[in-house]
Amino acid sequence: DALLGFSSYAWRVKHNVAHHTYTNVDGYDDDITQVPIARLLPSQQARPWYRLQQYYIWPLYGLMGLRWQTVGDIAAIVRGSIGHSALRAPKRWDLIGLVAGKAIFVSWAIVLPMLVYPWWLVLLAYTVFSMITSLIMAVTFQLAHCVEEADFATEEELSVEKRVWAVHEVETTVDFCPRNHVLTWVLGGLNFQIEHHLFPRVPHTHYARIAEIVRRNAAAYGVRYTAQPSLGFALRSHFRHLRTMGRMGLPVEIEMG
Repeated sequence: DALLGFSSYAWRVKHNVAHHTYTNVDGYDDDITQVPIARLLPSQQARPWYRLQQYYIWPLYGLMGLRWQTVGDIAAIVRGSIGHSALRAPKRWDLIGLVAGKAIFVSWAIVLPMLVYPWWLVLLAYTVFSMITSLIMAVTFQLAHCVEEADFATEEELSVEKRVWAVHEVETTVDFCPRNHVLTWVLGGLNFQIEHHLFPRVPHTHYARIAEIVRRNAAAYGVRYTAQPSLGFALRSHFRHLRTMGRMGLPVEIEMG
């Protein structure tokens, strides 16, 4: 709360419950529900403007952090849910932590710098830094889940086909750059997203070795395990996924000549 400006109370439901439990499930995983701005999975309704989402989505990723630092988590608490996961109004220490955390963040990130620098320069620096951080964070998450190689599901599909949770996590998640030690260090191991989902309480420094075990057992039991070899491969796969989702379900243009 105090360092990033996000409510940890809301984040526990958004990330730990809605995303980790219901990964890539339409309506439950809030990370893949960006309607009407973007369409990230096939079961979402098509809109004409989604045809260009592979181009306009990138600057919007930069606004994600700003949204959650300002009104996003508060709006989720007022709404009382994140996806289909209940988010009850915080009480006692949770409420104190939310208010105090926001106050401390605003104090050190905005108020204190204004005592030294012009207000417009502080707001500009804060906005630029937050957008860069947000872009990196959003792209990291999207490269792990919104790519061609990842599976998606609806509530109806899961009610018909019962899936083992761990299998669902492996097939709806994709690792990238597993041999890039510098990127792994910079991202805190989040490029090993499969292992992060399966073993969220294990330190990320063990993910590379754990990935070898998961990959070997996935092959033994016929579970699809995907790891993009480079950042370029992962970015192109995300771009193509956005393009496919944007074009899917739209009327075909026919020219008579």
